[in-house]
Amino acid sequence: MQTIVLNVLNLGDGNRIKQGDKSVMRYQLIDENDELSIVGKVEVVYLYKSSKIIYKKETTVENIDDKDVVIVKIDDILPRGTYMLEIVVDDKYVFPSDESEKIEVTKSILGRTFE
Repeated sequence: MQTIVLNVLNLGDGNRIKQGDKSVMRYQLIDENDELSIVGKVEVVYLYKSSKIIYKKETTVENIDDKDVVIVKIDDILPRGTYMLEIVVDDKYVFPSDESEKIEVTKSILGRTFE
């Protein structure tokens, strides 16, 4: 049986937004071996579709309630669709270890340039 080493947990903010929505989505970064010290480290959030990077943003890992947390806020208006989420911390760790976490962007009047 395979075990996922690095995982993300959506902290209840959801994973579906409209085009242009700048709501915050928080993800806890989980190391099944519990060996990482990543608070304050640079992390890059990637949203991709069909192996093409659609969105990239750099921030830092925060400590919220003793959890390693990444705050995702999409500042751009993206084409509607479902995107894979990947978070790279300190150019060493890639969360999650599988392709389980997705963000869905739904149609909005703000995205009319993509129609």
